[in-house]
Amino acid sequence: MSDRAALRADTVAGQGDIAIETPLLVMRDGAAITTRAFGMAQGGNIDITATNVVGLRDSNITANAEQQGGAIFLQASGVFGFVRRSRADIVKLLGEDLSQFNPETDLAGSNITAISLSNPSPQFEGIVELNTPDADPTAGLVVLPRQTLDVENLVATGCDRRDQQGAFRNVGRGGLPRGTGTAAWPDLGDRPAVGRVQGQGPQLRWSCR
Repeated sequence: MSDRAALRADTVAGQGDIAIETPLLVMRDGAAITTRAFGMAQGGNIDITATNVVGLRDSNITANAEQQGGAIFLQASGVFGFVRRSRADIVKLLGEDLSQFNPETDLAGSNITAISLSNPSPQFEGIVELNTPDADPTAGLVVLPRQTLDVENLVATGCDRRDQQGAFRNVGRGGLPRGTGTAAWPDLGDRPAVGRVQGQGPQLRWSCR
């Protein structure tokens, strides 16, 4: 729904309801889904079942009434972009008189409201209910090992005196010489494991001079 498209169920008697079932509901640019009950009529119900419900750029889902507010039921994995506003929230923004309240013009952003326009009593407040399917929040997570890494064995020990200089020496086997030729370095044989970095290719060891 976009560009001020609207789905409405207004009534002055009885109750007007709206039911929507869709894989994805995206509302943008002033789109609206509303039920409004005038006079003594009961507020209508809006029942939406979708994978996700998204509100963008001043879109509204409302079930307001002059007397008893309606009900909005959202069955979705996620609801994005909407702000649920109670009657108290709206009074703080607009004042006590809500007789001419129109969420499509009076509120910024995308909103969900189900309120009584004339009666501030909490029992006349409508219902907004979000139902999400059961999900395992740990699904797909990898359990990390508890053993910590001993970083001291990974960091080369520095030289003892400031006047000493360090240098890397090749202690591994295989590889190519520094020149442009193709002859391989001779096999230097095994070296003690202390101070060596394990892995393939040339092995380097730090030493102090």
